[in-house]
Amino acid sequence: MRKDEFVRELDKFFPNGSKATQSEVAEKLGVTRQRIQQARKEYNLQDRIRGSEDRVSVDVKCINCTKNIRTHHHEQNRKFCSAECFRQYRKQTSSVVIKCCQCGVDFSVKRNSYARGVKTHGVGFFCSRQCLGKYIGEHYGFKKKEEAISS
Repeated sequence: MRKDEFVRELDKFFPNGSKATQSEVAEKLGVTRQRIQQARKEYNLQDRIRGSEDRVSVDVKCINCTKNIRTHHHEQNRKFCSAECFRQYRKQTSSVVIKCCQCGVDFSVKRNSYARGVKTHGVGFFCSRQCLGKYIGEHYGFKKKEEAISS
């Protein structure tokens, strides 16, 4: 198809001033989208047919560092500017700071471990195995059994 034939067909379906996508033009003319892309470049019709580079860009803010990110419209749900920002955010939000039930020291536990522990243990959380051992010794230890037997 020559340029004048192509432009005539284009005018028939899309009056001048309206800018159609490559897929819309291909469907109306009965050719492939790739052929429309070739004709668009070959006949210099960028002002008549929208290409992929004409898609709308969207500005989004990174949740972690609040830097502005310019993305394509199909990536508008993007939340982080980089994989490093995502890792930092996950590290900050994936743990909970709690107190040891034995010694009172603050320590961090992963959020899902905390939720699982609250449901299953009922005893509490401990910063180390030594604190857990001391707690069990004080509350369930050998001396407690002797007191229960003697009374």
